[in-house]
This record gives sequence, C-alpha cells and structure tokens, in this order.
Amino acid sequence: MKASFFQILINPLKLRLCRNFARKYREILPENAELRICSGETWDVELTQIDGDHHFTAGWSKFAGDLELRPTDFLVFTFGGGSTFDVSVYGNDCCEKKPLYHDSCSSDEQAFDFFSHKNKKSRIRDDDNSDNPRIEIVLKKHQNSRVTIRKHFAEAAGLTNKKKVAMEYVGGYRNDVVLDLRTKKCSFFRLDLTTGWPEFRKRNRLSVGVTYLFEFIPSKQVIQVKPISKKIKKEMNI
Repeated sequence: MKASFFQILINPLKLRLCRNFARKYREILPENAELRICSGETWDVELTQIDGDHHFTAGWSKFAGDLELRPTDFLVFTFGGGSTFDVSVYGNDCCEKKPLYHDSCSSDEQAFDFFSHKNKKSRIRDDDNSDNPRIEIVLKKHQNSRVTIRKHFAEAAGLTNKKKVAMEYVGGYRNDVVLDLRTKKCSFFRLDLTTGWPEFRKRNRLSVGVTYLFEFIPSKQVIQVKPISKKIKKEMNI
C-alpha cells in the first residue's frame, strides 16, 4: 500500500496532514513517525491530534530547519504503512528542493564549483594557483552523519568509481571515509562521504556554520580539509 498527499507549509512548528488522508488511514497512522528524504536521511516526529486534525508536531521544527523550508513550500508525503513518510519538497520556482549540499535543479552549477581553473565564475582565491579539484562547504547540522560532494568535484578527483577515499585535516586527524554513490536511488547525481565521516568530523572538531575547503591532492590520493572562514550565524527566516 502506498498513499500520498500534499500540503503547503504555513507553520514551521507543526504541519497538518490532509484531512481526507488522515480520515482514510487514521486506524494505521503511527503516534511516532519518521520523515525520510531521497538521500535516506530521516527525522523523528510525533503525530498528534489537535482539534480533531492530525499534525506533525515535536520534531517537525527540526526537520523544517535542517531542510531550510520556507512558507509556501509545497510538500509531497508518501506513506507506505508502518511509521515512515517519504517527503519531497518543492519551492516557489516549481523545482524540487534539497538540502544545500545536494545538486539542485538549477543548471548554473558553475557558481558553486571551486576547482576548475577554466571556470570564470569560480571563487578560487587569488593567492592560490592550485589546479587541484576543490570545493568549499559550509558545514550544516544535518551533515553530522554524511556529507554530499558535488558532481564536478567528484569526477575531477576520480571518486565516482571508488568505494572509499582518504581524508586528512590540516594539522589534525586522518582516516578513510566510505563513498556512497546514490544515483540509482535519486533522480540526481549524489555522492556522499559516509562511514568514517562522523569520526573525522568529531576528532577534528569541525563546527557547524564554518566554511571548509575540501581539496583533492592527486599525489597523495587524499582529500585535504581546512577551515577558510569563521562560523557564520545565519538567521532562519521561516
């Protein structure tokens, strides 16, 4: 059984389920649910009845915050029984929204790539003449267990056919990190740093909100990571 419904985001603290959907499946709706996006990442939320309607409540604000949802975002929920709801989010540009570390539906990827010396839009620093593949990543709180690297960086570094890659922090800890290519599960290219990434992040004390440079060093076959900005406090205008 698979059933779906859509809702438009109004309140970042809770979200009401479609009344017809909730009425039809009220006997099997869980009290504690799991919201899952394409990457496989999940968020725990409570499903609570308020004035006769079912709402996602406790845990919803974290989900909305981690995905940086905005009022009027269009959300599609697919329920297959059990406790899991698969969620797709669409913005007012009619394109599917993904966490900022995913490739978006925008074709202007060049504005976010930092490795290509041929790319006039790249934000490579003037004092750095390296041609090594590299990207800048602002660490987000939903990247604790995995972090996605962009397609052009992955291809330039030759990572798309590898199972793991060595990572080292400048002046810090080094370890191997498993690569998870999820193209078959998603409608877009996605290569994640997974097993080994949480330990690397913790032991090197990587902080949310800090921008880090990820540079692939061909001679060492390693991704070298170093901070290039201090923590940026960003308001979430939900």
